Amino acid sequence: MAEFDIATAILSVSTPGTTFLPAAADAAALARDLNEYITKLVASQRDRLGFFANRPDAPHRRGRCRDRARAR
Repeated sequence: MAEFDIATAILSVSTPGTTFLPAAADAAALARDLNEYITKLVASQRDRLGFFANRPDAPHRRGRCRDRARAR
């Protein structure tokens, strides 16, 4: 980032996110693991990094609210 004079970066997981997993519990667990890992990474450079929280998406809608609350 310093080499290219980039002050801030926002991290995210691209498509398909966690929807490639057929079991909703597995998708939710992967989203949680990703969020916890990225949270630690962002904490190491809070003034330079941010991230979009991962969440289980359709067809795994039930885990969304619980994981959204955790990401705040």
